[in-house]
Amino acid sequence: VTVEFVDTAGQSETPLDAIDRQSQAASREQASRADVRLLCFDASRPLTPDERQRRAERQEDDLVVWTKCDAA
Repeated sequence: VTVEFVDTAGQSETPLDAIDRQSQAASREQASRADVRLLCFDASRPLTPDERQRRAERQEDDLVVWTKCDAA
């Protein structure tokens, strides 16, 4: 069994600039082809409105990962 992990740019509702916009578009393309997605959220702070929306819209096979749990 071969497993390929792809670390993509984070997503935000308002990209900072053209490079950020391109990075986010590439991330969405990768995510659309994935069999499983890891949705990583920073546990050391409250979720942003964008993060709450992404968590609510997760797909059945998505796995939610809470990072920085030791700092929370």
